[in-house]
Amino acid sequence: MNKVLFICVVYATQPEKTITLNSLANIKFEKNNIIASFAIWDNSQEGYESEAVKTMLKNHQVDVYHYGVNERLSKVYNQLIAKYKSSNDWVVILDDDSVIDDEYIQGVLNFIEACSKNKALIVAFPKIYNNNIMISPGYIKGVRGYLIQDIQHGMVSKKNIVAMMSGTVISLESNVELPRFDERLSFYGVDTKFFLDIDGVNGGKYILPSLLEHNSALRNPAIKNTEYCARLINLFSARKVIFENVPFNQIRLFIYKLLVTIKLMITRRSLVYLKLLFA
Repeated sequence: MNKVLFICVVYATQPEKTITLNSLANIKFEKNNIIASFAIWDNSQEGYESEAVKTMLKNHQVDVYHYGVNERLSKVYNQLIAKYKSSNDWVVILDDDSVIDDEYIQGVLNFIEACSKNKALIVAFPKIYNNNIMISPGYIKGVRGYLIQDIQHGMVSKKNIVAMMSGTVISLESNVELPRFDERLSFYGVDTKFFLDIDGVNGGKYILPSLLEHNSALRNPAIKNTEYCARLINLFSARKVIFENVPFNQIRLFIYKLLVTIKLMITRRSLVYLKLLFA
């Protein structure tokens, strides 16, 4: 049996009401040769009642964590992986709006099988769509990320392929030492830096055959200017860390920020985006 830890971070929705945990409750893990356990990290300030989600997942070990602060995702992932790595073979990291179905679980099993033949494999991720556009995985060039129209599932042969974190499967049995998540990053960039660091240790990547949908705030045309700007500030601040070893990164990042700022001030008709220049 494969011991798989599912990590889910919640913030604005009660755990038992999230799409992710409701879909996981319908999976027959034992039939798929999986012993599933769950670590749910409640990042809300007040905290949600935890008994309902434990009842929903009553046939599995469920641990709920709440400390009253919106902790950095990088710290959450590092703490939970360190705590559970001795009792699990695999870790699946999820957000709260992903539908996990039998197709996804079969993809995880495909990855597990691939890892048995290639101990350098360390991570796998699904293709993620938003409004019929594939937004993950993508690739990095210079100090920018770019979309890919489509990509074949299976082993990834190229460097600089990165992905969003939701649906990511991490092998704890790889011969390659798993990089830690960079705790200088809080939200945006945590995933990108992690996948680039995997390239740095020559870890193998694998694309799952499954597809996930994700509601991306940065791609929501109805987002308010103040919220959009705040998210972009976090994103641009993260890029200073992600691309710290890229030649001439400071000037390249500033030019990119300047162009984005001008574009947003024109298209969204707001001067609030001037704040981006100081991110």
